Amino acid sequence: MHELLVIRINQGMEVVFSEFTDQEIHLDDQVIVEKEGKEEVGKIVRTHFLIPSISEKNMVKFLRFPNESDKEKIAKIEEAKEEATNIFQDLLKEHHLPIKLIKTVPSFGENKIVFYFFSEERVDFRDLVKELAKKLKKRVELWQINHRERAKLLGGLGPCGQVTCCNRFITEFSSIGVNMAKIQGLLVSPEKLSGICSRLMCCLRYELDFYEELERKLPKVGDKVKTPVGEGIISEKNLVKSTLLIKLNDGTEKSFPLDIFLSEKKRA
Repeated sequence: MHELLVIRINQGMEVVFSEFTDQEIHLDDQVIVEKEGKEEVGKIVRTHFLIPSISEKNMVKFLRFPNESDKEKIAKIEEAKEEATNIFQDLLKEHHLPIKLIKTVPSFGENKIVFYFFSEERVDFRDLVKELAKKLKKRVELWQINHRERAKLLGGLGPCGQVTCCNRFITEFSSIGVNMAKIQGLLVSPEKLSGICSRLMCCLRYELDFYEELERKLPKVGDKVKTPVGEGIISEKNLVKSTLLIKLNDGTEKSFPLDIFLSEKKRA
């Protein structure tokens, strides 16, 4: 396992990782890191994050906490960000595009600014980009984001009461399906399994491999099994509670822990 710092770059979509430094670091600290040969400003969103493996492309080098020169540059970037946002909104009215600006993110390490926007339909924004670049005198990028990416960018509290995983450490979204909830025995309505993005929660993926492996080792519903009190047939599984409900030969039903059925010898 790797124990890493998790850093959000420029308050944008990108979440990266860094090895620990010998300096004392706290949550929400602002830091300067090196990414692809350029300096970028980031914010610590998690400390002591454990992960089994990590791609080199998601790693950055911790350089320093912002010095006075960095702070002046960051302040100027914040001013430019407000001006760029106002210009974007004015041009949006002129072009009558069905766009909602979600966030404006200037780069610390290069002369670039990214506008993240949401729209329910495909949008041709080429003319808008040209005008923005002309007015701002910067390289301009417009990124149309979906529901899950919007939640990642803005953050918020999930149903668990913690800041959303996508905002804290997820680098790439995985495909999430209702079948994942069924495998884990989470037979509730899709609404209760949805995050603030109104899509199925990413955490349904975290323990899926464990439950799939457990499912492969266990007998199926309807199989005959041996229990400490006699033989019976499995009528129900509850992987979350780690129990099987067995209908015994005498007609009664009794709940047993999963562990006693993980051995082939327990099958009738």
